[in-house]
Amino acid sequence: MSRSPRLPLSSLVVSSVALLAVSASRPLAAQPLANVASEFEKLHFRSIGPATMSGRVADLAVYEANPAIYYVGTAHGGVWKTTSNGAMFTPLFQDQGLIAIGDVAVSQTNPDLVWVGTGESNNRQSTSWGSGVYKSSDGGKTFALMGLPNSKHINRIIIDPRNSDVVIVAATGPLFGSGGERGLYKTTDGGTTWKQVLKVDDDTGANDLAQSLSDPNILFASTYQRRRTACCMNGGGPGSGLWKSTDGGDSWNRLSGGGFPAGSLGRISVDVFRQNANLLYASVEGPGGGGRGAPAADESAPAGAPAGVPGAGGRGGAQAGAGGITGVYRSDDGGVTWRKTSSTNPRPMYFSQMRVDPVNADRVYMAGVGLHLSVDGGRTFETDAALVTHDDVHPIWINPKNTDHVLIGNDGGLAVSYDMNRTWTFIPNLPVGLFYHVSFDMEMPFNVCGGMQDNYDWCGPSTSRMSRGIFNHDWFQIQGGDGFVAIPDLRDSRIIYTESQDGNMTRRNKVTGESKSIRPTTQNVTNATAGEAYRFHWDSPLMLSPSNPGVLLAAANRVFRSTDRGDSWEAISPDLTTNEKRDDIVTMGLKGSEINISRNDGISQWPAIVTLAESPKRAG
Repeated sequence: MSRSPRLPLSSLVVSSVALLAVSASRPLAAQPLANVASEFEKLHFRSIGPATMSGRVADLAVYEANPAIYYVGTAHGGVWKTTSNGAMFTPLFQDQGLIAIGDVAVSQTNPDLVWVGTGESNNRQSTSWGSGVYKSSDGGKTFALMGLPNSKHINRIIIDPRNSDVVIVAATGPLFGSGGERGLYKTTDGGTTWKQVLKVDDDTGANDLAQSLSDPNILFASTYQRRRTACCMNGGGPGSGLWKSTDGGDSWNRLSGGGFPAGSLGRISVDVFRQNANLLYASVEGPGGGGRGAPAADESAPAGAPAGVPGAGGRGGAQAGAGGITGVYRSDDGGVTWRKTSSTNPRPMYFSQMRVDPVNADRVYMAGVGLHLSVDGGRTFETDAALVTHDDVHPIWINPKNTDHVLIGNDGGLAVSYDMNRTWTFIPNLPVGLFYHVSFDMEMPFNVCGGMQDNYDWCGPSTSRMSRGIFNHDWFQIQGGDGFVAIPDLRDSRIIYTESQDGNMTRRNKVTGESKSIRPTTQNVTNATAGEAYRFHWDSPLMLSPSNPGVLLAAANRVFRSTDRGDSWEAISPDLTTNEKRDDIVTMGLKGSEINISRNDGISQWPAIVTLAESPKRAG
């Protein structure tokens, strides 16, 4: 079978832009109506997998009368629905454009009534924004935008159990700037009109919501002040706090005193015991709670620090220290008084969810790198209660009619336990992997390789001789860590150039398994300056030259070229960054040296080159 030559997608895009530019140069009156990007009209996508490694799950909404029916909100893959307890999923919310999901809520009186808050609200540097809050009345077949288009990130939605037309939305607001729609919004007519019932300021949004089911007029909410930029993260401020309503969410009072922390705080989660409105838990992030990405001394971290150590921005997150404000707090009198039960609170910026067992108030779950579980009222925690499942747990659901049944979502998809966390089953059919980059080789049929967020680098076939198509086992792993780049050598498809976070580059033979680190260092850069250290971005550029497949290009704070498959490199540029110090940069009113909550989380080395391209027409 013959196959026509394939142009790189970038070439097609450039061609389209060039045509538009020519048209734009003519007088407006002379412009004929023309189709934009008509080259793609007959291009249709088909899924090739894999679901072996799924992707980040942001939220779960389970219909408690029949737990076989539930909805899954994914970080960047829309909403998925099962009516068979996970045996099969139907993709929903795939045509709304911005399909990053922050929260999903289902009415407990009608499983077809579903609300979706768009914009993942887990505050990573790779977080995508949304376009408001949506509603479906037909089980997810269709969705309508109901409002808050400028909220960007929505972290929680509550449907009143007494009246499904009453809904409260916690809008966190833009992550990379101020303003937008932030705070708590309430509708009493199913989303036709909205009233903002809680607003703090233009830097502070609403994070969490918890409603008492023993007295639905009682609700608790947390507000969250945070800001991220390309270089920095300031994860807290005086706007963060905990609030209470006793009139169904119409008015709110900030909780203070009685042992609850004061001053600048970070992210706060809250949950109420189902059987007692006065018993609640909160996880609080305070100063010194740390950020995953920069050590206390910030720029003192060595540029070549390996991933997975404090300050290197690795895959999971750091545990907060034993002292200070950060930790778990419990109140037995509706928030009047509090006692700190533990200093446990893993990387609140990214996780921050607490769930109280519906029948046992001393049994508490917390999201984290591993699933955290306390059986003594939050005093001590098992930090990996779902050990055999993927790390980085986000949503947690406990069956109120059978608390042995626990469902969790994490950076690798879904897992379920039916024996109170003793054993777990991974649900392997949710294909929502987050690919940073993809590439292909020149085999017939061609293979596809790519790097997945928190799920390694993988390669798999573009087609299969099997009548049922491509299977999970057709895909295979190339490298561990947070996967980014995986590029087959166009001259020898056995060789894959692959990369995980912070510039950890490897050359691997996919047949023999032989691998070698090819990360540019002063030991393999032929013209390196003595004592020089290179700074690599979280997603470091690595590419083949479009003019010569025998040339590799990579970037840190300098650009490097290799003609021997990465065995050695030549620096072909000076330091292209400003080499500015983050300690002097102001983020949300504070200089970097003054930030002490989630400081620079996830950005271990800065400044660094973030993208790289070579002209396909002119080499070099």
